[in-house]
Amino acid sequence: MKRQTSKYFFYTVIVVVVIAACGLLLSFGLQKYYNARYPMEYQGVIESYSKEYSLPPSFVFAVVHTESRFDPRAVSEDDARGLMQITKDTFDWVLYRMGEEEMDYDEVIFDPALNVRCGTFLLRYLYDEFGSYDLALCAYHAGRGSVNGWLADEEFSDDGKTLKEIPFSDTRWYVERVNETRKIYQDLYDLE
Repeated sequence: MKRQTSKYFFYTVIVVVVIAACGLLLSFGLQKYYNARYPMEYQGVIESYSKEYSLPPSFVFAVVHTESRFDPRAVSEDDARGLMQITKDTFDWVLYRMGEEEMDYDEVIFDPALNVRCGTFLLRYLYDEFGSYDLALCAYHAGRGSVNGWLADEEFSDDGKTLKEIPFSDTRWYVERVNETRKIYQDLYDLE
């Protein structure tokens, strides 16, 4: 009986060790997967401009991830370009607000540092204007005019400051996607 009890104990220990080893391997594999899927590319640039414009780095990483998947040469169907997908009109508007001289959009928009600088400036500007990250994201995606229109419409806003719902489904998806991605960046890299 004693021999059988030690035999069961031995098998139990083996099973526990195997389960623990599988758990560690799975955890390591998941960590590798998430690090590859949610990289920290352009970390210095993103963290620098996040700090300069007082934005959480996880927020900016999430916008870049959602907009371009960190492809500095990305071009959208609407001809938005670079890491933060900035159009020519937006670029010119941002440069003016920043007090910068005009630049040749086609020559400079793919520069990661300039693109992130303009994008983070714009996000900060929109946050200051609308008072929330979600509304700033709505304006970044659908335009300031759209957000101002929604806030003025009683169908979408009771108080002119918050939205009951985001009318455009693609903008609603965009805000949800950025927020989900931001949470992943916060958890994965302990940002903020």
